[in-house]
Amino acid sequence: MSVDHAFQDLSHVDTWLFDLDNTLYPAACDLFALIDARMTRYIGELRACDHAEAYAIQKRYFRDHGTTLAGLIAEHGTDPHEFLDYVLLNARRQVLIETQRAGDDPGDLRDFKAVSEPHPVVIAVGRN
Repeated sequence: MSVDHAFQDLSHVDTWLFDLDNTLYPAACDLFALIDARMTRYIGELRACDHAEAYAIQKRYFRDHGTTLAGLIAEHGTDPHEFLDYVLLNARRQVLIETQRAGDDPGDLRDFKAVSEPHPVVIAVGRN
């Protein structure tokens, strides 16, 4: 890639997504473990299987499709909004509850809202 190409005009980009681990949520809340557990539970309910089998399926989807969600879409036609609501919003609620229970100020967590329209990233995951 040439330097000129690397610094092309990006004014047409209307949304930027930055993955800043432990920025919105404190590291101590172990959000990723909560998300992992929720994904496993979702698959267990979808496939009517026990935790060990659901966990193995989740990891296979991740390995074979790049993300658990992409595997669910490819193999089951899963609605990404349903999955993301189940996994992310419930994990976020748990973090908020635990933060408040610990007596910490959850700060901006109270103001964080999920988007109601499909984000291009969610749509792109479904295409891959």
